[in-house]
Amino acid sequence: MAATSLRGLPPELQFKIMVLLDAASMLSVGLSCRTLHELFRLPSVQYLYDLHLSVMQENGTDTSLDQLHSRLRCLRKGWESLDWTPAQDVVNIPGSENVGCFVSGMFIETNEERTGLTVHSLPSATQGGHSHYTASVDFRFTSFDIDPGQDVIVFVGESVLPNGTRRGNAHIRTLSAHMSHPDATVESFPFDISPRRDYYDIKVVDDVLVVITSGPGIYRLLLWNWQKGFLIYDSTDLGLPPKTYSFKMLGRESFFLTTTAQFGKIHIYKFSPTAPSIPRMVAMLELPISNMRLSNFFILSPKLPTNPTPGTMFAPRPDAWVHVFSVRYFPEEPKSKKPSYMLFVQSRTLLQYVHRAGDIAQGEDVPWGQWGEHETRFIAEPQEDYGQVYPYGHRVLRKPIGSSSIDVLDFSEVNPNLASPAGMRQRFGRDTPTLLPPNNVFPQQVITRLPFHVTSRPVERDPHPYYMMDEERVVESYEDNQESNGTLLQVYYF
Repeated sequence: MAATSLRGLPPELQFKIMVLLDAASMLSVGLSCRTLHELFRLPSVQYLYDLHLSVMQENGTDTSLDQLHSRLRCLRKGWESLDWTPAQDVVNIPGSENVGCFVSGMFIETNEERTGLTVHSLPSATQGGHSHYTASVDFRFTSFDIDPGQDVIVFVGESVLPNGTRRGNAHIRTLSAHMSHPDATVESFPFDISPRRDYYDIKVVDDVLVVITSGPGIYRLLLWNWQKGFLIYDSTDLGLPPKTYSFKMLGRESFFLTTTAQFGKIHIYKFSPTAPSIPRMVAMLELPISNMRLSNFFILSPKLPTNPTPGTMFAPRPDAWVHVFSVRYFPEEPKSKKPSYMLFVQSRTLLQYVHRAGDIAQGEDVPWGQWGEHETRFIAEPQEDYGQVYPYGHRVLRKPIGSSSIDVLDFSEVNPNLASPAGMRQRFGRDTPTLLPPNNVFPQQVITRLPFHVTSRPVERDPHPYYMMDEERVVESYEDNQESNGTLLQVYYF
């Protein structure tokens, strides 16, 4: 309205106003604004801006810029409203004892004997149909992990030595051809297994191979550079903190773990993957002061791709990944329900301590009051068994027990709504904090403000399914009790 009124004035009066307002400076600003406007209208700049808003990174495909931009906006709009398309074919996984792993459009199942596996490529909006291939090994494996971006699969087999010692062996293979990997200097990495061991896991992150073994009072971490063939670190030589509970890699040169000592802490470590070294603890992030002892402090961590997966256009940006912690306390009465909470923390919060660590010998101890309020969401769970929680990238899929809908929590603060049907999407900004009042768990009110959106969608399936997701799909896994007595996968893509 003001601009229209100004244009309606006589030219002489317009000239006097411009002189009083410093016309030369205003003309310069106007030309700059016009230049910026023209710059932001460039397709390449609009694409990069939308990529930033989507908290994604491009995987380096040969797809044209127009196709990339169109696909990116389609994904954003689809996730905003959970407006998906069901794939026509349901994937049938025979057998009920199989172990599965889902990574960026690939579902890997083992056979019941644990001597082979089948890799299923699930359909998407850009890749129709379902394909699969099988591979086998000449030993029984107990654990495995994959990195499709590096064409890597790692199997762990066990053997018993003549002296009765149990030994594990991590074998490196190509995922596509099941042959010795060309980037691996050695084919396997042996490690002893404690007789008291009741659990171990294996992870591959870029050129780092990780083995975690645990048992009563035991938590051991082994790091190798699988490409160069040497041991980086064995926590047997220099132990991990007391009461270590859970572990996760943050990147190829950093990791974090949780401990239940005191009120609970997140320990962040940095190490060199290119030479044998002892990881340095760069920070300890404390949980809020509590009246109860911690029972569980577990990191929920489905597999995230650290390298571009073939056939995919985009991947979640690593600094925006959200990590979900299950936090439970011992109740006052032995038979009472354990007070349960979910803690949400982004990678950028943890990585800031890694990036600024420098050459410090000992990390900083960070009280909850210095980081928790603005860097997390701490949410109470009404039930001890909180149902399904599946984090992937900057999103978390949840299906509470007894609920007839799924929720997708989106922690990309810069992501505005492209599509927001009424009642389906809610925003929780820094101005709408989560408040945990003083109670028998916390002596003081706990306030957290990490922004997020949540979108809900009704779902129906009987028997109750399990839900997974990646960059462009939600996958519904449920039992087939009528024909194969196996598992069925219904894919919904955006």
